[in-house]
Amino acid sequence: MASSISEFYEGKTVLVYGSTTFPGKVLIEKLLRSCPDINKIYCPVQTTTKKPNLTINHNFSPLDTFAEIYATKLFDRVRRNNAKFQEKIVPFDINILFKSLDDETTVDDENESQILSHKTLQDTIDICFYMANNSIDFEEQNLKEMIQTDVMDLKRSLSFLKTCKKLKSTVYLSSIYANIGK
Repeated sequence: MASSISEFYEGKTVLVYGSTTFPGKVLIEKLLRSCPDINKIYCPVQTTTKKPNLTINHNFSPLDTFAEIYATKLFDRVRRNNAKFQEKIVPFDINILFKSLDDETTVDDENESQILSHKTLQDTIDICFYMANNSIDFEEQNLKEMIQTDVMDLKRSLSFLKTCKKLKSTVYLSSIYANIGK
């Protein structure tokens, strides 16, 4: 018997900001395992960083990032139940969300290439989980950088979400509240 949660997600398209973070990976696994009839999970991936002390390989693709994630033990149960679970996940460069409506990008996966545009995302996103850029380093040298990362990126993302035609729900998760007493 299907749960009301899996019924709610049936045929839905989900956007997961922070999909490469620990809570993001756990959320994706749980959605795939508990809601097998979910349509797609779009996963924007930041491929560059402005932080000089953080090393990010600028030559990797979002698909490469998720190939590593799929191989982890976390996805063993999902893999046993559905060997093709990766087809429901669409990793892409986060910058497509902030481009103009006419800009598009090609998203390659193992089986096919598909065109992903700002407009496609606007027309298909039903639910958004936002759990990205939650800096809890209150000792950070550059407060301006912290505000840019945590506040301005959220503001840009919310501006995009306001344009999504089918959006029913947005869930915001932040680790910053874990240190409220500091």
